[in-house]
Amino acid sequence: AAKRAAAAAARRAAAARRAAAAAAKRAAAARRAAAAAARRAAAARRRAAIRFTPARGGNGGGAVNSYCPRGRFINYWQIRSGRLVDRVRGRCNNGRWLRQCGGGGGRQWQGGANTQRIGVRSGSLIDKFNNRGGNGGGAYTFNCGGGFRISGYNTRCGSLVDRIQLRCSPGAALRRAAANARRAAARARAAAARANRAAAARRRAAARARRAAAARRRAAAAAKRAAARARKAAARRR
Repeated sequence: AAKRAAAAAARRAAAARRAAAAAAKRAAAARRAAAAAARRAAAARRRAAIRFTPARGGNGGGAVNSYCPRGRFINYWQIRSGRLVDRVRGRCNNGRWLRQCGGGGGRQWQGGANTQRIGVRSGSLIDKFNNRGGNGGGAYTFNCGGGFRISGYNTRCGSLVDRIQLRCSPGAALRRAAANARRAAARARAAAARANRAAAARRRAAARARRAAAARRRAAAAAKRAAARARKAAARRR
């Protein structure tokens, strides 16, 4: 009976070891999945990060930087110009006007414009912006790229606009993708934590089963020794 109990305990210990090994594999797979989800979330954050276009123009004048609130973008401009651009000012799609840069010369135009790209001509000053101004300087197109919109600017100006750089913010689709990736990474981390806890529990169960099997083996050995002593005693009595 002791031998049978020891054998059964050994089988249970072996089964517990197999279960612990399987749980460890599942935990490793969950950790790999969590790491992959974290990488995807980091990539989504990089794709959805605020960016700036190259700057065009010179370094004269003073700095004027102004940005729309989070989730807003410029969809309306006020521009004063003659042969050069005298003043620019953007308005966010929530109706908020940003700070103006430049003086009061030239003629005023205001209206809607492309929210992703705007053409400019510049040398040491801004000659043309959004088709307003003269034809001096070199041509360039500020382009925020797919999924991004113009959400502000870094400028330099005095009585004229010396320099323009546009800020580009991610659109709603990119922000949603980044948020979804963050939530997926959080779920993967939680799943990995659960798998790690399950693997630890399996390891503890396997350790208990090994101890129980060892105890059964010791009991079987003790029973065997007791039986041997009993046989010897019986032999002496005969």
